[in-house]
Amino acid sequence: HVPTAASPVPDTLRMGYGGFVIGHIVPVSRTLAISVDALVGAGSVGTDGTPAEDRDAVFVFEPSATLDLKLARPVRVAVGASYRFVGDASVPGVSDAKLRGFSGTLRLRLGRF
Repeated sequence: HVPTAASPVPDTLRMGYGGFVIGHIVPVSRTLAISVDALVGAGSVGTDGTPAEDRDAVFVFEPSATLDLKLARPVRVAVGASYRFVGDASVPGVSDAKLRGFSGTLRLRLGRF
């Protein structure tokens, strides 16, 4: 929640982003692999009371590492972690550091590996 000047009740902060993901899978054994990926993209951040056209544009970089387990030839399950870096946020009361942080990953990959 973010305090606002117009109201004593805090407003809810909203953030959305997307981009391109590039990565590499390193086989450890026949059934285990380590994946290293990075998302590079952009998004927007603002409060519920902010019109979409007035939301703040931000740059996002999110590297991640996962441990992939091969269940069958076309199926892999992975668990891992990532860290989201955010830059250029200028929402009053919200610094870039407050938008950054760790997150967990649970991934299902289908395809030919």
